[in-house]
Amino acid sequence: MVPVTHYAVEVWRAATLVLPAWLRRRLTPGGGPAATSGDAEITLIGVNDWSAQPRPDVVPVVLVHGTETGVGRWRDLAQALLADGHTVFAVSYGREEASVRGRLTGFGTGHLASSAGELALFVDRVLEATGGTRVDIVGHSQGGLLGHLYIKWLGGHRTVRHLVTLGAPVHGASPLGPLDSLAQAPLVGVGLDALLG
Repeated sequence: MVPVTHYAVEVWRAATLVLPAWLRRRLTPGGGPAATSGDAEITLIGVNDWSAQPRPDVVPVVLVHGTETGVGRWRDLAQALLADGHTVFAVSYGREEASVRGRLTGFGTGHLASSAGELALFVDRVLEATGGTRVDIVGHSQGGLLGHLYIKWLGGHRTVRHLVTLGAPVHGASPLGPLDSLAQAPLVGVGLDALLG
């Protein structure tokens, strides 16, 4: 059994993750959860170095986070890519302030079309800064979907050499979410079909 004090600390940590970063820093000693890798305000060492002049054979890599996360999610991958000689950039996009959800969760909550436009502007800035003509994009979840939107609708087919997606919802999503796989099971599916009509 988990001690009550330990449980209370874990609940507090989980609860603070939905607070804005500036408030988490004020409420938690030493920064607490605000220092986690999901914090959109984290600065990744060596990433987004706008003065970087990559070798001509090195294509800049643009990392695109998913919903309700930020560039901090890329800490480990970014460091591995940098160690391998890549020039790495990470975009923060989709800061939607109109809803409570957007204000509390951070980046990746804005409209997809607007977020894809932000990605397009960011890629243009990367190409201008590095003198390159192409980028490789790595997108997680919604970030992968934005990569697809950028390539298909916003001229990214001219500037993206490779698009790597990790868990991107490029085949759509089910309103049942994780229950969708249960709905596919023969016995459960019959029950859900009857329930959902």
